[in-house]
Amino acid sequence: MTTFKFAALNKPTALTANGAPTFVSSGNPLVDLFSLIGSSRGKNINAEFDAAYAADRKLALKTLLWARDIRGGAGERQTFRDLLLHLEKVAPHEAAQIIPHIAEFGRWDDLLIFQTPELREIAFTHIKNVLDEASLAKNIIENIDHLTEANCEEMLQHIGREA
Repeated sequence: MTTFKFAALNKPTALTANGAPTFVSSGNPLVDLFSLIGSSRGKNINAEFDAAYAADRKLALKTLLWARDIRGGAGERQTFRDLLLHLEKVAPHEAAQIIPHIAEFGRWDDLLIFQTPELREIAFTHIKNVLDEASLAKNIIENIDHLTEANCEEMLQHIGREA
């Protein structure tokens, strides 16, 4: 249905806080989820997430990460965690795929909320890998002054093979 046709056929069925008529839904579950995230503290919006996920899986997951984004998103920690736990139950493979991005948008302790052993293992392995990379970088920085150019090239080749 076109946007104009939707607007023409659907009458407002709710009232705003000021008593003005408004629509309950935009007609697009992704837009509805997006609009609910900022005002859903303490509310269960799993059904709205499921509807958005059914409409467009990729955009629903991006919206989930936007919900947590502390820099350019909504910065909603608890809403994000609640939806992530829901995603763990309904689509654990999708939750596993976004694990590497979670700390980038939120905090490292967001990775500690998983309930299933499989996802906990994936999250802990991700944390371990990042710490190992940081340890390697620290070692390189501490020793860079004492390495020859040949040693540096050898180290970079070794790192490239591991990656």
